[in-house]
Amino acid sequence: MTLCNNSAPEPLFGPSRTFRERVGEPAWERFLGGLAIIERPVGWPLMHQGETGDYVVVVVRGVVGVRQAGDGSSILLRLLAFRRGGDLVGDLAVLGPGVRTATVRACTACEVAIVPGERFRSPAFQREWGLAVSSYIAGREREAQMLSRAGDDLARLACVLVPLLGNDGTAQWSDDGVYLKVCRQDLAACLGIGARRLRQVLAMPPFGATPGGRRGWLLVKDPRRLRVAAARHGGPA
Repeated sequence: MTLCNNSAPEPLFGPSRTFRERVGEPAWERFLGGLAIIERPVGWPLMHQGETGDYVVVVVRGVVGVRQAGDGSSILLRLLAFRRGGDLVGDLAVLGPGVRTATVRACTACEVAIVPGERFRSPAFQREWGLAVSSYIAGREREAQMLSRAGDDLARLACVLVPLLGNDGTAQWSDDGVYLKVCRQDLAACLGIGARRLRQVLAMPPFGATPGGRRGWLLVKDPRRLRVAAARHGGPA
């Protein structure tokens, strides 16, 4: 039975830990053992809302976007979260009702592995990984609940953005700080705030002015302060 990595205590606030961070490197390598690693390009659909959930996607490298259509439409999809290398997606449908509740696409070139639903639900797999998976899902749901609550918008925004920092496809580092490739409309919809409020938040440190000639990029002047803001997400404002 694989337990969570006790060297990293479960945070009460801030972004949820990836599954890789929860189990630690040796267990992560064992988890990937026997799984084929598949490369997927930017924009590749990994799963669609409403389809049958018969597999779990393991994000080995890259960033994916999780989106949802509240009315069941496949046209307008609201951003729910970004997931990065070390995360799992699609596990809730496999373990639960069987129907996908969100659409997931690659935001960068990705490496992924597929775990068939039958294997993921099997007694042997659950004996080995069930506790770690349950803890991971609980942390992810805690993060989602806190993101849905009005309050410290800077901390909520930072929590959404932190997964983008560690990937070359979504983060370009410079003397000014780091430029994150993200759509402002997506951020406003994710947080449930208007464009005016988003501009107010982006006027605060650690953000910088809108970079000229870099449409679709967001300047973070102090990435360390972004992580600090994300870590207080869900706590006292």
